[in-house]
Amino acid sequence: MKYLILFLIIFLSGCIQLDTWENGIISYRLKEFTEEEEIKIRMAMDEWESVANITFTIEGQVGLTIKKSSSVNASTTGSGCYPFCLMRLKTTGHRIILHELGHTLGLIHEHCRMDRDDYIHIIWENIKEKEKHNFIQRKGLLNIYDFPYDYVSIMHYRSVYIFSKNMQPTIDFLGHIRVHPDGLTEEDKRKIKFLYPYTEE
Repeated sequence: MKYLILFLIIFLSGCIQLDTWENGIISYRLKEFTEEEEIKIRMAMDEWESVANITFTIEGQVGLTIKKSSSVNASTTGSGCYPFCLMRLKTTGHRIILHELGHTLGLIHEHCRMDRDDYIHIIWENIKEKEKHNFIQRKGLLNIYDFPYDYVSIMHYRSVYIFSKNMQPTIDFLGHIRVHPDGLTEEDKRKIKFLYPYTEE
């Protein structure tokens, strides 16, 4: 409960800033996961680390707490709340963990890009009131014009019924056919490489 309260305080106070982690280093701790779940989380971390200058470590001052949740998958975005960055996981599917780690690294939802209305239609009247914040457009760390809209990004909601209050669609993909990869897309990789580039020796 105390982590939920802290998360809400951080969220409502505007502490969630879009900022990258210094030198791509994220010191974290895991709380209340099984050994199997911890392995899954580490595998997702490895996938992000494999494509950019990112290091998840249990050494140093903890900046990110990853905690088991009974109710929600949610994360603060970027390092702006350091050392109180939070990531809460209700489920530990690979795509879910990748998605939440993407937020932790500073990525916003793809379907919240400022140009999203050129590619999809959000059906606001079908969305649960408490979940509408997940669809609000916002500016991210990236110039959207440098990156094409990615319908199958790990940061894009997949289901057309997500957070529906009446079993009706909340997202209309406007006829676009989507084939989702198991992990990060090439555009996901390009974006994270831009945010966390390798430094030349």
